Amino acid sequence: MTFLIPDRPPQLKPGDYVTLRSADTEAERADCEETLRRQGCKSVRFEQLPDGRLQAHGYLAQL
Repeated sequence: MTFLIPDRPPQLKPGDYVTLRSADTEAERADCEETLRRQGCKSVRFEQLPDGRLQAHGYLAQL
């Protein structure tokens, strides 16, 4: 499940944006990072949840 729309131009407010995936795999990590960076996030951090899902945090700094 992704909370960002991948093809929308970046018009996000500064902050922490999160995307969730059902499994922690290399492909899901790459897709999450690509999606978050396309939205303008400058850094991405991954976290595996206790139930095995992947949570990716993208950070968009104030300009």
